[in-house]
Amino acid sequence: MTVLARFQYRYGEKDWRWYPQEVYDVVQKDDIAYTVADGQIIKTVETKWEYAAAEAAVPVNIILGGPGYLYADGKYYDSPFFTFRKTHIITSEYSAYDANSYVVQIDDYNVLTGKHTFSTAVVDGKIPLAPTIGSALSNLLQRPITGTLNLPCDYTENTLTIQSQWAENETELNNLARRAAQLATAIDRTVTMKDNPYIYRGGTVRLKHPKRSIDALHLVWGRNKKYNGATGEATMDLWMKYFVM
Repeated sequence: MTVLARFQYRYGEKDWRWYPQEVYDVVQKDDIAYTVADGQIIKTVETKWEYAAAEAAVPVNIILGGPGYLYADGKYYDSPFFTFRKTHIITSEYSAYDANSYVVQIDDYNVLTGKHTFSTAVVDGKIPLAPTIGSALSNLLQRPITGTLNLPCDYTENTLTIQSQWAENETELNNLARRAAQLATAIDRTVTMKDNPYIYRGGTVRLKHPKRSIDALHLVWGRNKKYNGATGEATMDLWMKYFVM
């Protein structure tokens, strides 16, 4: 004989539930506390919370009514059911090993058994940096980045300082520096031609001038329209840049 439970709320065609809405339970939680020096992590303390029960510390004598509860695995525990409790406290300490690696010393304390497990590992790379809280502005960090941009030029030496509130890492700053160098070494050209609505500021124009041996793509950075009142002809002046690098 099969007894069917009666549920009140219909979620789908063959999906009936007891509650009118989904109920989610937290089955595990991790809390991590960081100790940071000069932006680098030197120590972390991770606390784990889970549903569990600790084994009874004293052997149980059922006749004498000893402590603990018998589970299906044949062991006695201190609770009749699993409760959400603290299960592990993991302490990790970081220290430099050499220029390209660091040492992690881990102490895993099992709260349920009262035992410590110690381990040490040498990890390649730099000591991890402190994590940041995500936001709508991504992971913007206010810290100086110093780099050297080598230009393919053997007769001049120049030092360029780049400042940008939008650059988030060294790669983006290097790109900004390269664009600034390209802009500083660009060739400026001015051309007057018939008005063309398809040519706009920020667009790319292929300029060809056989007498000057010019055949290259140019960036339009300025445009000025002019009208001849007598003839009604419309012309425009284009200011363009040609990037040589």
